[in-house]
Amino acid sequence: MKWIDFFTNFHGRIGRKTFWLSTLAVLVVELVAMVVAAVVAAALTGDWSLDADWPLNIVMLVFNYPQFVINAKRGHDRNIATWVAAVFFVYGIALDVLAAFGWPRESLMRDPLAFAAYIPYGILGLALLIELGFRKGKPGANRYGPDPLATRALPASA
Repeated sequence: MKWIDFFTNFHGRIGRKTFWLSTLAVLVVELVAMVVAAVVAAALTGDWSLDADWPLNIVMLVFNYPQFVINAKRGHDRNIATWVAAVFFVYGIALDVLAAFGWPRESLMRDPLAFAAYIPYGILGLALLIELGFRKGKPGANRYGPDPLATRALPASA
């Protein structure tokens, strides 16, 4: 139950190590789920060319939630509001939905509007990666909870 709560509950703070390990764990499970979804879709449709990317879009959409929770908790350690990570994820989901409906029709490099739409997303993603993945958390307790790296007082032995 603790792991389910970790990936679904927005309360608290996590350090960099927990951020990277949990992000990696979600990524591995997501990749496995994508392979399984692609194989199941191919088996059901009989089309083994793997041209259909709708199963992959569904898996990516489902795994946005635990990734968002991890990013929000790490943001809390940096004293960053949840809405900052929410902007990035909502923007990404909007781009995924547009891609699921076939936009852009051409290559991203051949469609200036699509290219322009992805630039802010990339910049925000890079900024979040640096801020959440590499910068130290704020020391001491903040409005989101106690410092995850604070040493806990050990009970005195008799």
